[in-house]
Amino acid sequence: MKFGNQSGNADQREPQLDNLTRALLAEIRCKNSFKMSSKGPSKTGVPPKKRQKVAAWKNRGALFRHPSEFMNVLLAPTRFDVFTREYWEKKPLVLSKREGASWPIHFSKSTFFGLAKAKVILFERDVAACKYVAGERVNFDRAGRATEAKMQKLYDDGATLQIHQPQRWVDGIWEALEQLECLFGCLVGSNAYITPPSSQGLAPHHDDVEVFVLQLEEAGFCRSRMGKAVASWNGSL
Repeated sequence: MKFGNQSGNADQREPQLDNLTRALLAEIRCKNSFKMSSKGPSKTGVPPKKRQKVAAWKNRGALFRHPSEFMNVLLAPTRFDVFTREYWEKKPLVLSKREGASWPIHFSKSTFFGLAKAKVILFERDVAACKYVAGERVNFDRAGRATEAKMQKLYDDGATLQIHQPQRWVDGIWEALEQLECLFGCLVGSNAYITPPSSQGLAPHHDDVEVFVLQLEEAGFCRSRMGKAVASWNGSL
């Protein structure tokens, strides 16, 4: 699962505001969204057997006075102020085998295939399939409805399923994106990737956005390394 900032930023929407005013507005908007979401119980999308595990998150928006507190949970045990000072745009932070509270995002291969039964999921618009073999990216061009059987066949053939904007179906994802948008003052999007064991979906590449990667299932691993800058930028366009 990848969260990343997108092109429509706060400077484009509100060019007349200074950074401090823009940050205050983002905080006010976030607090207002908490008030609206607290009028009724939030749907978690959690299976009945797992609901007791996230009982403490029933009124999740009210838990955070500021989005930075959400980041303390997302990055625990690393505090957000430490992350911004020592890691942000400097070096990767890798967290594994964490204990304690975590943000509940219940999304998996079985979850998505279940959605394909209940909703109209389309190739290209909602999901794409590809794999990386011998230094080349192989695209599985498909069109029409993405059924469970079709996606299982692609998965069995070693294809990675790239799911666009899964926050449309999973509450825990859009709630996390809301926190990130309020904190950074820009649009934040997400993609989910379902990759078979011993396969690679994407070629090695540079991300030109800031990315948080969450591994939601314990199958396989994600490799990341610092590369050399491919271009310099003087701050002007």
